[in-house]
Amino acid sequence: NEITSIDPAKHHTKISRGSLVITNNGNYLISIGLGKLLLDDEIYYAISPSSPFGSEMIDLVTGENFEFRGKNYSIISVT
Repeated sequence: NEITSIDPAKHHTKISRGSLVITNNGNYLISIGLGKLLLDDEIYYAISPSSPFGSEMIDLVTGENFEFRGKNYSIISVT
């Protein structure tokens, strides 16, 4: 099961399964494709690392940028 393989205590320095990624264009949990989540009045998107968008972020670190479907993203933090 993909969700049980995520260690919530692990700190991530590069984006991988289980990372919480804050970008200039949204907040993403790299886990399974659950879609939009609301937590403490903040919106997060739970996405699969094998999705087209998720695979663009894998192995990136804070400060890096990428483009997806014509939109630019900056990685603000990875935890």
